[in-house]
Amino acid sequence: MRGQWRIRPILLLSFISLTWLLLLFTCLIFYWNVSKTVIGQIVDNRLELIDQTHGQISSRFRDVEEIALVISSNPKLIDAFGDSSGDLYSLIQTRREVVNNLVNPFLYSKPYLSSVRLFNDRFKDLPQSAQDRVYPLSAIEWDQEPLSRSDSVWIGSHPDPVAAYQTKQVISYVRKIFNSQGRVVGLVEMNVEEQSLSQLLRGERKMYDGILLIADGGGRIMSQLTPYAEGKSAEALSGSGWLGDVGGVQQDGYRSIRIGGQNYLVLFSYPDKSQWRLIELIPTERIYGPVKQIRNAVLAIGIAGLLLTFVIAYYLSGRMTRQIPELLGAFRRVQVGKLDTKISESHAIFEYRQIALAFNRMIDELNTVIDSREREQRAAQQAEYRALENQINPHFLYNTLDMINWMAAAKGAKEASLMSAKLGRLFRLSLSRGKSLITMAEEMEHAAIYAQIQQARFKESFLYEERMTPEAAQLYVPKLIIQPLVENAIVHGFRNPTGERIFCITVSAYLAGPDHSELRIVVEDNGDGVAESETESRPGGTDGAAHMRQTEGGHGMDNVRKRIRLYYGEAYGVALSNRPEGGARAEIRLPAASHPPEPKQEERL
Repeated sequence: MRGQWRIRPILLLSFISLTWLLLLFTCLIFYWNVSKTVIGQIVDNRLELIDQTHGQISSRFRDVEEIALVISSNPKLIDAFGDSSGDLYSLIQTRREVVNNLVNPFLYSKPYLSSVRLFNDRFKDLPQSAQDRVYPLSAIEWDQEPLSRSDSVWIGSHPDPVAAYQTKQVISYVRKIFNSQGRVVGLVEMNVEEQSLSQLLRGERKMYDGILLIADGGGRIMSQLTPYAEGKSAEALSGSGWLGDVGGVQQDGYRSIRIGGQNYLVLFSYPDKSQWRLIELIPTERIYGPVKQIRNAVLAIGIAGLLLTFVIAYYLSGRMTRQIPELLGAFRRVQVGKLDTKISESHAIFEYRQIALAFNRMIDELNTVIDSREREQRAAQQAEYRALENQINPHFLYNTLDMINWMAAAKGAKEASLMSAKLGRLFRLSLSRGKSLITMAEEMEHAAIYAQIQQARFKESFLYEERMTPEAAQLYVPKLIIQPLVENAIVHGFRNPTGERIFCITVSAYLAGPDHSELRIVVEDNGDGVAESETESRPGGTDGAAHMRQTEGGHGMDNVRKRIRLYYGEAYGVALSNRPEGGARAEIRLPAASHPPEPKQEERL
């Protein structure tokens, strides 16, 4: 049949899926936490190293700025640059003794200074030599516009203009020289060899495997301390706009950027007073190298766990479903009628053991029910056979009573003829063509005929009255439920006859209860009543038959009670009590049934 699954594949797939999802979730959480921890440690270590290097470079820059300040504030230099008089010889002597002698001590004592240049037009007409430090303003090759807005400026990496035989990259610091009137009389240019900054790293160099840059507060790259990555230039790195974002952050930190299709992790130092920053760009693939190793290890563990899960799931699913074929086979044997089938009750799994116990118990109960049904069927067949045999007796009895009736009528014995006719009618109503339920009108007629026969027997020593509403007449009741009560009243109620009292029996039938849902049948007499010790009152409309003597009348009352409970249950029955004015009162409570009800199933079984 389509849409059906076998239980073992379902268990196997479910177990593997759940375990795999749990394992995947665990691996992802582990990988994410480890990655975060590893990257955090790498970033912290790098930032600490960058801060240390930034302090060394800032110290070097402060030295350069202090030297430039000393040179630019020297009074002799200011006088030499501000005095416009003098002949050629005195100018040459002034340049050598004042300017060169002032600059050379700093130049020779600071190995990181590649050159020092001073700019002033007073000496522009003098011949220039390699030992001279003064140059005309026209010899300035860098952009002077930033200097128009400040007294000093740093110029990014460029070739040293003084080096004649080798190319050196320098970073220049330029400062204005003011006279006493505050007028600019010249400029001093301090050229710091870029390689000397790289030498500050020394042992730390091996730690910098990325691109190490120096940037100013304006977001310009001033120098690079480590080689650029292949295919990357300073213009390409600075043109991505990330330097401006970093410049606005007044603390150290890191950012993730993308330059030229490659991802970088940017780490930057805390800016100093001059807004210098040390920046390192590291390709993320280098950062994630250890993380990738961890990822591979976690992946390998996950695959191994998945394979182990499959083996365990396969074993457990087989272990859990091993008893199912045995159960299915047992059910198939029962389907073909083998009711002696039993399955083993020794299972390690508790639920299977309970199923086995329930199956074996079901087989035992099924055999018991089948045996009981077979006995019932045999009893029903015997009862049917007896009923067929007994059908001969009523017909014979009817014919005999009819013959007596006609013979008595022919001989003028009217009383005998009348009695035989009533007795024949009584028998016909009692049998009712084999029906168990008759109308209330038929039941009242049956009781009335019985009372008339008893009146003839006792010489009309009691009166019999009927009271029945039209609604109650058409309801169905079990037959022969009033006659035993009337008989009980005659036999036991009038057991002490006297000539002073006229005995009377009254039978009433009417609807009562909520919405007239109950039929009440009351049989009352004005006889001796019932002894208090012999009455019984039970909740729920129960009856009182305990007072009945073990006579035919008492057995009749018990028969009525049992048949009412058979059809309607424990809520209905017969109640017996004494009347306040004397005599006994028997009340039958039945449901108002407009059609014949079925007996209660549990009572029929």
